[in-house]
Amino acid sequence: MRLWSIHPKYLDVQGLLGLWREGLLAQKVLLGETKGYRNHPQLIRFKRTPDPVLYLGTYLYYVYQEGVRMRLSLIAFMTLSHLLSLR
Repeated sequence: MRLWSIHPKYLDVQGLLGLWREGLLAQKVLLGETKGYRNHPQLIRFKRTPDPVLYLGTYLYYVYQEGVRMRLSLIAFMTLSHLLSLR
């Protein structure tokens, strides 16, 4: 799981899509929808907040905003994220 501490503007398309996909996985972990990764070190900063799901959602919002700036659509995010997960 990679949840970068740098601003998403420094990532290329593959890095941004990877971050998006990993962020969605982290969201599932925080929501208790998966058994794995519950104690992953990348989740510590979110778990230490008053509302981890809200903070991770806000993080994902800014990742999405960067995708919009890069002219990626949500459909492209979802489609490419799905295609990458098939590898």
